[in-house]
Amino acid sequence: MLPHFLCIGAQEAGTTWLYQRLNEHPHVWMPPINELHYFDHLFVPENRAWTKRQILRSVEQAIRWHVQKEKKINTYYIEYIVSMIGNDIFTEDWYRRTFERKTAVYKIIGDITPEYCMISDRGVEYVRKLLGVVKIIYIIREPVDRALSQIRTNFVRWGVSIPSADEREHFLKEPDIFTRGAYSSYILRWRRAFAERDILFLPFHQLASDPVGFLAAVEKFLGVEPKAWNLKAEPETAPTSGPMKPPPRILDQLERRLQHQREFLVSEFGQDFVG
Repeated sequence: MLPHFLCIGAQEAGTTWLYQRLNEHPHVWMPPINELHYFDHLFVPENRAWTKRQILRSVEQAIRWHVQKEKKINTYYIEYIVSMIGNDIFTEDWYRRTFERKTAVYKIIGDITPEYCMISDRGVEYVRKLLGVVKIIYIIREPVDRALSQIRTNFVRWGVSIPSADEREHFLKEPDIFTRGAYSSYILRWRRAFAERDILFLPFHQLASDPVGFLAAVEKFLGVEPKAWNLKAEPETAPTSGPMKPPPRILDQLERRLQHQREFLVSEFGQDFVG
């Protein structure tokens, strides 16, 4: 009872949307909390400062959601959720136990955690050893748009509604703005460990323009029966508009620093894929 597929990223590229949609699929099962952070906790040391806190927050949200939605509280479900913050958190036994649910039997099991794209070569080798020939989904977003969206998310997280020039400069210097979009390193690393047929790269812009087609590609890749999705294409939220629109100087800095990543993506997938 371990995942048949991982969605490894990218951050700010629709992974939460994919988690929500696949939770609606009758032939797919995922844990009741999004982003388990198991592999990045082990192999991205800087993430350990917040991964346990993130799991605790997700467990609290899952319990609150269950109590609000269900007419009768399932104490066994609550016990299972609470066990995810036990003393053995982020051990292999903890990870295995997360997927040991009757509702997961005979279904395609997944773990969607965008930070997994960042793990080291040793971490990717461990994924292969633990999960075998697991399928990998990687959603690719144009590098500058992805970075701007992450900066905007950080503003919201810190309660900044209209950032000052100093605040924009501060968030631009955050290292993870660039490390989480280092496609040229991450893609090659995962390709060395997994066959091309076991990795699905998807363009983020398709999620907005053709969400049904986007999900159809995922379903075909996972080998599950297509669901009759009732979804409408919605315009992407532009990270370069509104009160958080970056000044031209900062936008120019991002474009220069991320030019290599964009060129790499275009060379690998083509201009239309990158957008």
